[in-house]
Amino acid sequence: MSVKVGQVIPIEADKRYIQHVRSHAIGDVYDALVELITNADDSCNNLFVRKKRARDGGDILIEHLEQRKGRSCIVVRDKAEGMDSSDMEKSFVRMGAFTSEWGNRGYMGRPLTFVKALFQIPSERLRALLAKDREQDKDQRREIANKETRTRLSRLAKLAGQYLREQLDELEELTGGDAVDDTSFSKQGVLLYPTYLRVGVGKERSVTYYVKRSLLSSENEPVTIETDSKGALEVVGSPFLLHPHRTKDDRLLGSFKIRGLKAWENATIVLTAKCNGLPMTDALVQVVEDAIEERNFISPLEFEREEYTIRQGSRKTLHLFAKYPEVVAQESEAKVWSDDDVKVAIKGRCVLTPVVGSNYSEGVITVEGRTLKSKTTISAEINGRTAIATVKVIEQTDEDRSIPIDVQIRDEEFGSFRARWAVHEGKPNLLVISARHKSLARYLGPASDFPGQSTPLFRVLLAEIIAERVCSKALTLEAEERPWDFNWRDVDPHLIADEVLASMQKRLRDFVANAHSVMLSDQEIRSSQLLDS
Repeated sequence: MSVKVGQVIPIEADKRYIQHVRSHAIGDVYDALVELITNADDSCNNLFVRKKRARDGGDILIEHLEQRKGRSCIVVRDKAEGMDSSDMEKSFVRMGAFTSEWGNRGYMGRPLTFVKALFQIPSERLRALLAKDREQDKDQRREIANKETRTRLSRLAKLAGQYLREQLDELEELTGGDAVDDTSFSKQGVLLYPTYLRVGVGKERSVTYYVKRSLLSSENEPVTIETDSKGALEVVGSPFLLHPHRTKDDRLLGSFKIRGLKAWENATIVLTAKCNGLPMTDALVQVVEDAIEERNFISPLEFEREEYTIRQGSRKTLHLFAKYPEVVAQESEAKVWSDDDVKVAIKGRCVLTPVVGSNYSEGVITVEGRTLKSKTTISAEINGRTAIATVKVIEQTDEDRSIPIDVQIRDEEFGSFRARWAVHEGKPNLLVISARHKSLARYLGPASDFPGQSTPLFRVLLAEIIAERVCSKALTLEAEERPWDFNWRDVDPHLIADEVLASMQKRLRDFVANAHSVMLSDQEIRSSQLLDS
């Protein structure tokens, strides 16, 4: 019989061999190492005896291939004899029939006594070192949070998970800070968003093209953007391909960027999107000299969106904008109410704050969905101006859609970092905070029980650290979901830095106040103020 690679062959088993294997099977990885290394050493010795090798013995390489997921493995490599077709036939066609030749051990031979003795000392030493390393690692990673801190961290972790999920859900919504021609998408099935926008000289803006999937026979059709800007505007990233919407199965989308080159006073530039066989759609752009962050207001006071959806039992943040300085020139509280608290309830206050370098003041309103399949109106009023938005309550899914965030404070150093996501442990949603970092250690106190963790100062610091890391993760998730918005290859480095910092600050405004309220309640602040007075 000829044995060839890839060829299936029948294998017979020797009864004596089966009985022997049953009673002398390899028990653990150390037995396996002894067996494999001895085999390699036997083969090297055979070559030396037959004068095919200049020295007795040879190099044996042992590799440990560690896998965080799946099985790790150990590989033993040598440069000894190997096996040809004839040897493979003798060895494998009949299991157990290949008995000892001169110089090898056959299946009846077990490793030599000196080999076992050779491995006994390092094996015991290796086991001891592994046990010591595990214990040291456990001690080093000891979580130092007490029960009270752990409870607060759990609440904040849940809030962070919900926030990150909301960020992902809202990435590809059609509404936002610029005006949108909703009729274009509903009637023609195509849309450029924003439909009306401004871009400053030296600045970039992202524009997204939406199309109903049913209008295209192939998803690989390129989209081309045309414009007659007279040198005032540059289109970056055209043509581009479409890809499926992450949450809406009925549409495709793709994005490009526009860059302001020079101001074109009192002129509007038309961007036209063309795709094979589809209706053309336009967006109108103005290139302005000043770099002020402007919002195109439809009303002097308005919500970010006209309609919102919220799951029953969940909370959502609604953004409210007022013209600055015409409506709100300084930090002011708006009156907000729900037409039906049983359906959708208002939680907390809404304070509008002017955004430096912009034409608007911004505030947030937190609402809670209570009655399934209900619909109600949320209203806001300030300085004689009123804004309304509709909120619909939809069914909560069986699965927990929040991202499973966990937070730990560890007696461990992370170099210059105060906190980091435990990606190196295969736990990308675990945020670990260093109790040894100088900025935390001075508040925590002695390492025996870290008594400072219950103080208001440390809780506030913890809220800031967690908020910064969570918002950084939100920005990273957005970059992964919408990489075309972060194509900064040809952009001035200072503009990149400004864009990243602005994106971070926007997210911090949304999350940091909630983080503070979890770590230090209003009641605790009032109690602390009374003690100080």
